[in-house]
Amino acid sequence: MKMLIDQRGVGLMEVLITMLLVSVGLVGLAGVQATTLRLTHEAGLRAEAARLAEEFTEYMRSAGPHHPFHSQWERRLQTRLGAEARASVAHDGKLVTITLEWPERSPQAQGHDALQRLTHAARL
Repeated sequence: MKMLIDQRGVGLMEVLITMLLVSVGLVGLAGVQATTLRLTHEAGLRAEAARLAEEFTEYMRSAGPHHPFHSQWERRLQTRLGAEARASVAHDGKLVTITLEWPERSPQAQGHDALQRLTHAARL
């Protein structure tokens, strides 16, 4: 009879400890999920920047470097990567270097957007 009295409440403690461990695991899982979403978004922007740079390179190959397409392309750049996105294009007749910059919009930046940069170089 004495053993039963000493065991009273042990089952409840086991349940509380289990709930605590499961809660900690779920919070960690939520953090991993948030990081995954942020990195996926950043990768999508970087892929879009690479596509835009390649598109401009191909257009320069076909139409020449001094064509009004540049302003249309820059508007597309700002539409896809954000209004603060900027591009610089340098060419010497044979080689074109396109540098794209856009702010990383992440909650971790906390008002200080990190600047992302992609440089694309190609022969014309």
